[in-house]
Amino acid sequence: MKNGYVIGIDEAGMGPVFGPLVVSGVLVREDDLETLRELGVKDSKKFGSGETAHRKRREVWELSREYVIAEKQVVIRADELDRANMYDLHILGVTQILRSLGWLDAGTIYVEQIGQLGRDKFLSKLGFWHSGFVYEMKADIRYAAVSLASIKAKIVRDTEVIRLCEGLGEEYVSGYANNKTEEFFRRYYDKHRCLPPGTRVSRNWDPIISMR
Repeated sequence: MKNGYVIGIDEAGMGPVFGPLVVSGVLVREDDLETLRELGVKDSKKFGSGETAHRKRREVWELSREYVIAEKQVVIRADELDRANMYDLHILGVTQILRSLGWLDAGTIYVEQIGQLGRDKFLSKLGFWHSGFVYEMKADIRYAAVSLASIKAKIVRDTEVIRLCEGLGEEYVSGYANNKTEEFFRRYYDKHRCLPPGTRVSRNWDPIISMR
């Protein structure tokens, strides 16, 4: 592989109704991929949820940092997601990451599939070609570079959501469409008669529809 480098790209935040979408990329040496697995690098979702999972992700990232040649994250705010197509914004984030990480010097570029967007459509929207593109579902499980990108994306997203919640005087919520997030929305709405900043108000989730 060219220069022995690989790039892994993944996201955190496609599904939630609160907080940003974060697209993350890492540049690592191919020779270090097995070491990253030995350090505990795996798909960020495999760590679970809650404080223990948050702590473990950070621990694994800190152990892995010395093997990261370069990294780049793109944070896409909720209001931006409300104004444009989420897939298009995601692909724009991928483009920014590839340019930042020097994609021409990588032998392989691993990208987690974006929702139901197929490979041909993804490459068409991306607008450029690399012979080493690997674009697959479950790439975050199969390839250590994508797993590591998923961990960093989740850490950055959690940090952003914590900041949003603290700014609103609220405890952390994951932002996924669940009972705890609904309670958070309704509590804020009862006080302010509007949805909290950071809500993806365009989402067709019943609690959001009833309050927007």
